[in-house]
Amino acid sequence: MTAYRELATLCQQLEQTSSRLTMRRLIAGFLRRVEPSELEIAVNLIIGRVFPEQDPRSMQMSFASVFRLLGELNLPTEVYRRSYSTAVDAGEAVRMILKHASHKSRRLSIAEVHRQLESIAVSRGRGSRKERDHMFRDLLSQIDEIEAKYVTKSMFGEMRHGASEGIMLDAIAEAASVSSDLVRRAHMFAGELGHVARIALTKGEKGVRDVRIILFRPIKPMLARTANSLEEAWTELGGTLALEYKYDGARVQIHKRGRTVRMYSRRLTDITRAFPELIEQLRKLPAERTLLEGEIVGVDPAGKPLPFQHIMRRVTRVHQVQRAMKKIPIRLHLFDCLMVGDEMLVDSSYEIRWKTLLNTVPADLVASRLVPRSIVQASAFFQDACSKGHEGLMAKAMSSPYTPGTRGKSWLKIKFADTLDVVILAADWGYGRRHNWLSNYHLGVLDEESGEYVPVGKTFKGLRDDEFQSLTERLLSIRTAERHNTVYVKPEIVVEVTYNEIQKSPHYPSEMALRFARITRIRNDKSSNQATTLQTLRELHRKELARKGEVS
Repeated sequence: MTAYRELATLCQQLEQTSSRLTMRRLIAGFLRRVEPSELEIAVNLIIGRVFPEQDPRSMQMSFASVFRLLGELNLPTEVYRRSYSTAVDAGEAVRMILKHASHKSRRLSIAEVHRQLESIAVSRGRGSRKERDHMFRDLLSQIDEIEAKYVTKSMFGEMRHGASEGIMLDAIAEAASVSSDLVRRAHMFAGELGHVARIALTKGEKGVRDVRIILFRPIKPMLARTANSLEEAWTELGGTLALEYKYDGARVQIHKRGRTVRMYSRRLTDITRAFPELIEQLRKLPAERTLLEGEIVGVDPAGKPLPFQHIMRRVTRVHQVQRAMKKIPIRLHLFDCLMVGDEMLVDSSYEIRWKTLLNTVPADLVASRLVPRSIVQASAFFQDACSKGHEGLMAKAMSSPYTPGTRGKSWLKIKFADTLDVVILAADWGYGRRHNWLSNYHLGVLDEESGEYVPVGKTFKGLRDDEFQSLTERLLSIRTAERHNTVYVKPEIVVEVTYNEIQKSPHYPSEMALRFARITRIRNDKSSNQATTLQTLRELHRKELARKGEVS
């Protein structure tokens, strides 16, 4: 068996280099030494996963639990204060604290460490928190501070050593002397890095070539890039494209063999139980074996699409599904066919896959689509989608293959979006690479009735590193208070944000929230009294609802 200390040492070495080539070689050398039975576990732990991505199990330990257990060591207060204030993450804090604690470690294998983590994860029910604490305390007592650092990092998915999934795939290829393209293709179909590593290092090139889509093992969905306008998408795809409605729903992958049908979310979670009426409908499809992709949308009695959060209630409240079926009717819009019978279609063009889809499912289950002859025709289709309450359009190159898990240039999304000018009310100190910056911003608007600024959301997205730095300096110069990790400031700095949707929210006194806000620029030309008002936000929300048919 392979010592866990070797894995921890590898992670330490990865932290000390920024060279992708060096990382690849270090990992490849390590993988060649790992026992075959431990390969899957090792690969997952290195990239910050205790379990494979599709495994529903999760660790039930919080930061608070870990720090509470460390407090039981009764070390000097200064040790804890210094560790918590300077460590960039929980793993580093654990290392700094355990360095001052005396205990004897023993040589645990990768498999032994994983078994103990597995036991912590599956502990449930009454008294389980104490049981998990006891098991984690016991694990810490058997390993040194370096091992404890990386056990903690894997538990919380915070490796921060720079070895991405892409580097891991290249390292697997190097370790197994197999083409990187072949390994990446196998990963597209298998979906799990550890599984691909085991096949590559035990079965070589032939094993990697033989990896195929397996029904009921979901694959990562193909992703789209954003186009700023329909004209941009038209130009980028050369005018040879198809347009589909972009639905504001839950993207699903449907696997069917005989009468067995299972449905998976874009995060590869099994959500079959949430949509029993669709499962019954899909069982009737004539194809014996097929893999389809589509979007599920909630609809009102008039057939108008409901906002995204309505459909998510079906997913998160499975135990109330019968009630939800009556309250939130749904509609399925299929847009791709990746497999029929034994034939994989991922390498076939979008045009061929679309024709296969039309021959596989009833027309009323297929997404609205147009192959435009001109930009004028495309623009009319875009306006039609928006007027019906949809998010916008998807533009797809007719010749494009399906590339699971990648964000290529063949699919572009064009959204009906707007911007708002909002004021920064507070900011949280960042984490990891951003720990020296205020980088999570509390956004607000002016309530004209009270004259106060009220919060409507948070965002950490959209800025460059130099903007984080300069904005941190400006915010610190106008701070009014600081509590825990949050700095409160005078409402003076205006930023322009894009957003997906304005929602009613019980979390804010304003009862309004911006979904997926992203800063597009800092409006130094605007004073805070020129920013968007709460009253304007409410009016925009009313118009959104009217567009989606929720109000008259």
